Formats: sequence, structure tokens, C-alpha cells
Amino acid sequence: MEHKHIQDMSDREQQELAQQYTRGPEQAQWERKELGTDPAHAEKSSLHLKPAKLTSIRIPPDVLTDLKEIAHAEGFKYQTYIVALLKRHVKEKKSA
Repeated sequence: MEHKHIQDMSDREQQELAQQYTRGPEQAQWERKELGTDPAHAEKSSLHLKPAKLTSIRIPPDVLTDLKEIAHAEGFKYQTYIVALLKRHVKEKKSA
């Protein structure tokens, strides 16, 4: 299996990866901690993430609500979804 930074993946590859990690049959059980929390049973992730810089932006509440709803419908956490949108926009602008 080829290891890539998520930032270097295409949008489609990122979506497939997100679905793999968020739509598994055991996802709800993991989130409810029904399958345990013992670090001895954890596996090291093969997902390589570049460090991100923490920042704060003001987003109107209605826009944030819409973004959260769309992200959920797409199977993403809303912050991941916002970063993907920003990345796509920057990529399009840089290639124009």
C-alpha cells in the first residue's frame, strides 16, 4: 500500500479514505467506546498527516450550520470538510 500525505491526495482519494474510516460497521461502537479504549489494543495509523497550524476565523452562525450539515451528509467532520473546501479553492486559484 502506497503511503501518501492526505494533503497530497486527490479529492476523490480523500473522500474514499474518509468513508473507509468513518463508515465502517463498527464506527458507532468505537465512538461510544463500546469496543474499548485500552491503548495496548490500538494500531499505529498508516495515515501520514502534515502538521496543521491552529487558527481561528469568524464564520456567521447560519453558514457554519450549513457547512456542518453538508459535511455530515458527505460523511466528514465539519472542520475536515472546511479544510478540503479551502484546499480545493486554493488549488483552483493557483492553477488558473
